[in-house]
Amino acid sequence: MLGQVNRANLADDYRKMYKEYAVTGILKKETMTKISSLINVRYFALLNLGQFTAGSSGRFGLLGLRIVDTKYSNIRLFLQIWDGHTGAIAWEGMVELNYSNETLSEDPITFRQVIEESAKLMIKKIP
Repeated sequence: MLGQVNRANLADDYRKMYKEYAVTGILKKETMTKISSLINVRYFALLNLGQFTAGSSGRFGLLGLRIVDTKYSNIRLFLQIWDGHTGAIAWEGMVELNYSNETLSEDPITFRQVIEESAKLMIKKIP
């Protein structure tokens, strides 16, 4: 898609649209309509990462050694689905996930694991 936008000389419009979105929370209808026609899609999904934290805490130790760790992560995602023909938000939703597990290993909870779980929850919310 980005290659098509660039080949059609819409890169500046695309950049301006996202820059304005950061300030206003609005995607410019004229630019969305051009891109929608160019790539032959009606709806655009706009995903925003609101927060991501990860860490661990010792739960059980013996003689100064941690034996069991609690690994945790928190993520907040916002999803908007925009109508490229009308410029309106067709749907929007938010998901916040607190993910944790107790483990004997040193393996962290990965960003990918948390994103996948969050995506599953978000998809269930879409009508």
